[in-house]
Formats: sequence, C-alpha cells, structure tokens
Amino acid sequence: DAYHRLCGAEKEQIRHYVDENSVRLSDKYNLNLTPAKIEMVADCYTHNIMDIGNAVARIKSFHDEIKKIELSFYRNHDINIVLEDDAIDLLIDMLVAGITDLDAIFAKLNSDFEHGLKLVREKTGGGRFFLTRQSLEDPESFIARLLAAQD
Repeated sequence: DAYHRLCGAEKEQIRHYVDENSVRLSDKYNLNLTPAKIEMVADCYTHNIMDIGNAVARIKSFHDEIKKIELSFYRNHDINIVLEDDAIDLLIDMLVAGITDLDAIFAKLNSDFEHGLKLVREKTGGGRFFLTRQSLEDPESFIARLLAAQD
C-alpha cells in the first residue's frame, strides 16, 4: 500500500514538473505537450528507468512513428488517413503500457480500415479520412456512417 502511495506521489510530482516546464520541453522536443501527453510522460517516467527528457523523447518518438504509419498506409493503399490527436494519444498510451507495438498498430489499421475506406473512396471520390479515437475503437460504425452520409 505504501509503495502504491509513493508511486502515485512521484507520478504527481513528475506531472507537475512537466506541466510547469511544458513550454521549454515542447520547444526542445518539438512536441505539443497537451494534458494527455503530460500524463503519458509521467506514466512513461514512472514505469521505466529514465529521466524526464528521455520520457518526453520516447513519447515524441512514438508520435513520430505513428505519423509514419499514416504515410505507410497512404503508400500501400493510396488512401490518406489522418489520425486526430485523440487517436494518436490512444495509440501512444497503448505503446507506453506495452499493450501493442507499432507493427501491430499498422496491421490493425489495415485490417480495420483498408477495405471500408476503399469502398467509401469509390462511392464518394474522397481520398482523405480523419480518424478519431472513436473511429479506432469502433471502425465498423465509422465506415457505416461515412457510407450512410453518401446515400
């Protein structure tokens, strides 16, 4: 019980430090430190043996790799997906927690969105799709809404 209290207190201190220094850290690592990303940095710091700079750098690295996945999706399917901030935050949370890895994220995007977005593109002529956290959590409903909007 004492261990968990100390971990929680340490995480709160890290969260406060990153929040207080968010402008400097954002500039240094070229990463917009939203409240969600500050929480991710605190999680990363408290679950790994690293300093705050390395924790921010790891979150930035995950962010950049997820943006590369958007480009890979376009190259493979000629469909431009744009992951909104809340979707990127969800994926980074999963990466920090060790729930998934980058290859699994790309595979999941392919299986969940490739065929549906190709069908939407054929019906609408659109080739750019904005994916939110909700669309990642329920891709079938997202595709269905896009298709229904065109009928």
